[in-house]
Amino acid sequence: MLAPLGFFWPMGGVHGQMKARKDKLLNELSIKLDLEYTRMKSEVLDGRDDAAASSSRRLDHIQKLYDMTKTFPTWPFSNRMLRIFAGTWLAPILIALLVKTIETLIKKII
Repeated sequence: MLAPLGFFWPMGGVHGQMKARKDKLLNELSIKLDLEYTRMKSEVLDGRDDAAASSSRRLDHIQKLYDMTKTFPTWPFSNRMLRIFAGTWLAPILIALLVKTIETLIKKII
C-alpha cells in the first residue's frame, strides 16, 4: 500500500526543480514576446515595414519556442511508466479482491 509513496516521494524534489525551470523559461520567453511585440508595434506605427516584418518573424519564432516549452514535462517519468507502475501495484490488489469475491460466491452456492 505504501508503494505509491515510495515511488512519488523521491521524485517530489526533482518535480519541483523541473517545474521551477519550466516556469523560469516560460517567464523569460513571455518577457521576450512582450518586448518583441512592443518593438514590432512601434515599427509598424513608424512605417518601418521591413523592420516590422523582421520583428514579426522573430515574434513567430519566440511564440513557437514558448509553445514548445509549455509542453515540457515537470515529472521525471512518462505516462507509460506511470501506467506500468499503476498496473504493477494494482494487479495484486485486484487479484486478491477477485479471489475473495469468487470465494464468497462459491460459499453462497454451496
